[in-house]
Amino acid sequence: MEIYIHVFPTRGFSFSPVSSPTFSGVCLFFVGMEMLSGSLGRAFPLFSFFFFFFL
Repeated sequence: MEIYIHVFPTRGFSFSPVSSPTFSGVCLFFVGMEMLSGSLGRAFPLFSFFFFFFL
């Protein structure tokens, strides 16, 4: 969440209680699925796309 707060200071602090749990859940979900599947290198561009999309 540090990057989110540094890039968007006002939005990060104002919408953090609402957006932070959902954002963290989505990130943990994608990381967990990539770890279980073992295709982290192949799925990383997709994860970074969703990361910047939700950011």
